Amino acid sequence: FTAVTGDAAVETSSHGMEEERLHTLPPNHVEILQHALHGGRIGAWQCDVPSGIVHADAMLKSLLGFAEDEILDRMEEWQGLIHAEDRSKVRERLMSHLAGNLPMFESEHRMLHKEGGYTWMTLRGVALFDANGEARRVAGVGFDITARKKAEFDLEEERRRLYSLLDRLPAYVCLIARNHSVVFANRFFIDNFGAPDQRPCYHLMHRRDKPCEFCPAFDVFDTMSLAVWEWSCEELGKTFQVYDYPFDDLDGSPLILELGIDITQNKRAQEALAASEERYRSISDNLALGIMVIDKDFRVTAVNPMIRQWFGGEGIDFARKPGPLCYQVLCGPGVEEPCASCPGRVTMIGGSIESYQTRLVVGKAARDFRITYCPIYDQQGEVTSVVAMVDDITESLRVEASLQRARKLEAMGTLAAGIAHEINQPLNALQLYLSGLDMIMEARKNVEKSTIMERLSWMMKETAKIHDIINHMRALVYQDDRPAMAATRVNETVERALSLISAQLKAHNISVERDLAPDLPRATANSVQLEQVVINLVINAMQALDTQEKPDKRIRLKTRQVNDHVVLLVEDNGPGLEGWAERIFDPFFTTKEAGKGMGLGLSIV
Repeated sequence: FTAVTGDAAVETSSHGMEEERLHTLPPNHVEILQHALHGGRIGAWQCDVPSGIVHADAMLKSLLGFAEDEILDRMEEWQGLIHAEDRSKVRERLMSHLAGNLPMFESEHRMLHKEGGYTWMTLRGVALFDANGEARRVAGVGFDITARKKAEFDLEEERRRLYSLLDRLPAYVCLIARNHSVVFANRFFIDNFGAPDQRPCYHLMHRRDKPCEFCPAFDVFDTMSLAVWEWSCEELGKTFQVYDYPFDDLDGSPLILELGIDITQNKRAQEALAASEERYRSISDNLALGIMVIDKDFRVTAVNPMIRQWFGGEGIDFARKPGPLCYQVLCGPGVEEPCASCPGRVTMIGGSIESYQTRLVVGKAARDFRITYCPIYDQQGEVTSVVAMVDDITESLRVEASLQRARKLEAMGTLAAGIAHEINQPLNALQLYLSGLDMIMEARKNVEKSTIMERLSWMMKETAKIHDIINHMRALVYQDDRPAMAATRVNETVERALSLISAQLKAHNISVERDLAPDLPRATANSVQLEQVVINLVINAMQALDTQEKPDKRIRLKTRQVNDHVVLLVEDNGPGLEGWAERIFDPFFTTKEAGKGMGLGLSIV
């Protein structure tokens, strides 16, 4: 070292020096050594221990930004350059070496740079001791390690950020060595399995006293490839999706990086979804309703057993991919084109729910069906397919027709008094005409033919009235299932209805007020059904008024034209709906006493 400072080289012993042997180095060796140190940006220094004088070469001073003459050769000067937080540490290590406790002095610490800020330096040195074992001088070198320290700090910050990230993961992460020790564990691991504390993985995670017989993780040591497996931890009641990766430690020793993602909720959701699918499949399979899913190409992609039962005949194979065409399923294998006015197409294009009634052949019999199409949307809100719900309403239509006939018969029973009155009038006239003719025949021996013919024409008119009344009643009771619509005079229909029940209303002390607008346009309707509506509404009003004790019971019928419609109003001064407005159209709902109403009138209307 003294050669570096222009003096001499000295051999020393760390535990005392018996003698000093000074060897003067040749000048070329000194120059080579100086060039080597300066080339490596290494500065040299020596300190005289008794006097506290410090000699440092120009290189060491330049590392701190100082010129050779800008720092005094005093121990206090150099100590003042050391960061306040590091001074005690540097002094402690130096004193420990001088006391013979350390073979050399070495310290990494911060020193003040001339331009401000601090430079990280490494100082190393060895003491020269006299014959008494007292340290006389310390000589050594110093070099700038700021770049390395910055890299270490950056690496430590990245490591801290990585650990912080791993601790925030909703999954456990650990490093496992070949000896089953867990050399690293994140917070999730510790919270669920406990701190490693030198315990093996099989004890931490499985509460076993020996390694697992089959461990997918340890296969990675042999395969050096990713392993993915699922693990159900009974103790925690959780299920993990586990990923094991081959990993090398800093010293090159092999490790396993294990990542375990808690999929318990997903697993339960999948199980619930599977159970839900099975439940809904069971429901759809046991429905008396046919269900099929149709894509945009009119292909049937899914059906329930009822569709198979109804339409799975010859030429229709629901197991085939792609599935059969919906119009061939419903209308027969020979149909080549989609239906011209297909409601399913309307649903597919516009997303509306469409329903229609049709008659289809099932087996060899024709049956009536109501088919309803509902859209199925994707995540973008586009209709990708439709669900067709096919309901066999054959029996329902038959029952409905029977109920309608029953309702009509019920109305006829109510109208019996009115019908009797209507028929009684022409019968009385017939009796009067016949009695008058008999008296003429007795009074005169020769009755003129014209007189007889006149009386007979009168009787024929009365019999024609009876005939019209009977035909009218027959039309009301035995109306066609699909009555024709035609231009109808609403006021005339109202008058015909009132003619049948006027006697009944009079017997119940109910007056009828007519407010029928003249010159009404004809309305498109079935006159017989419209007459039934009027009869039902008036009879309901009559029955409601029968519950009231008042002298002026009134029913008012009013017709008006409103824009392109003809409006018919039937009003009474009875008790009103009394809170039943939402249920008046429900089949079989009635406010009458038991046995006095079937509750079908308004539902049929």
